Amino acid sequence: MQKFSIINDQDLTTFGVVLSKVLLGHPDWKIVGIDGAMQSGKSTLITKFIANYLNAKILDLDSFINIDETSIIYTKSLQIEPTAKYIADGILNREILDHFNISADIYIYVKKMANYGWTERDWLDKELVADYGLNTGFQSSSIDRQIYRYHNEYSPIENADIILEISEEYVTKDFAN
Repeated sequence: MQKFSIINDQDLTTFGVVLSKVLLGHPDWKIVGIDGAMQSGKSTLITKFIANYLNAKILDLDSFINIDETSIIYTKSLQIEPTAKYIADGILNREILDHFNISADIYIYVKKMANYGWTERDWLDKELVADYGLNTGFQSSSIDRQIYRYHNEYSPIENADIILEISEEYVTKDFAN
């Protein structure tokens, strides 16, 4: 697993070069999966940048589902063009791709970082939850519960090929544009 930090535009460009080199090890790649919490910068910043940089299509996995209190409801089928390359972006990335019997060649997990550390750490960090006996009782939305379940079942951070840590200031700058 590689870890990379982005705090400015130069870092983002450098990450594009790094990703291109990683993909050299996968010459027949079809899908790069971008996973991460909501508002981490994965869709508005990273997915758009990578798709443009690699001349790939964006596959918005969140558009294929609805989340209710107890389950994920798949709302449409997923068709992959045989010769196209995709950047698959979504909060339940591996689970949605699994549902369609598809996997990404490279998985990137995006973490939004604040001056105190990872912004979602309190409720998604498995070690913290285990060490301090934290639970998900404070999570009120069905989407929060599904994201927590997904992290426990799929371990997207632990199984990522690349962890991309983006400064909160940089993500906020991008949202403002």
